[in-house]
Amino acid sequence: LESIAMHAGVKFIEHGAFRNCPSLKRVKMSGVRVIEGWAFMDCSSLEDMEFGDQIESIGNAAFIRCKSLRDIKLRTGREIGEYAFYDCIQATSVELPGCLERIGKCAFNNCPSLRRIATPFDMLDDNVFGLAQCDNLSQVDIVGKIQRNVSSLPLARWRNEMNEEIDCINR
Repeated sequence: LESIAMHAGVKFIEHGAFRNCPSLKRVKMSGVRVIEGWAFMDCSSLEDMEFGDQIESIGNAAFIRCKSLRDIKLRTGREIGEYAFYDCIQATSVELPGCLERIGKCAFNNCPSLRRIATPFDMLDDNVFGLAQCDNLSQVDIVGKIQRNVSSLPLARWRNEMNEEIDCINR
């Protein structure tokens, strides 16, 4: 199995459905709303993942150890589970929607090739992204009402400055 194209009628990908498919390279999910836990775990050749505009939830460890996955781009979604993209060592870019409500711990940890993150401000957390393990990270884009690029991350100080700026704008 090298490629999967799911039509609009497919709404759920069940727990472990494509787990350990070593030849799977491409997945297109136009109508999928929920990807349950461990759905694509250990799909080591998976390079190209196209999420549709219907996605609501990505379960725990859904893409853990998908070592060839490069770009992770979600246009919609409410939640991403714990360890969802953990150990995706080739991932260079993560784009998350402004409507995201929750990201579980370690969702993007151990992604050493990560160079760019686009995320809502309140989701930028070292417990989620494992920033100490992202030596190549050079750009953080804040999505939503405030956007700002950061070239280096003294994260605690930067987070405090951003909170002060947001408080000022809200007043």
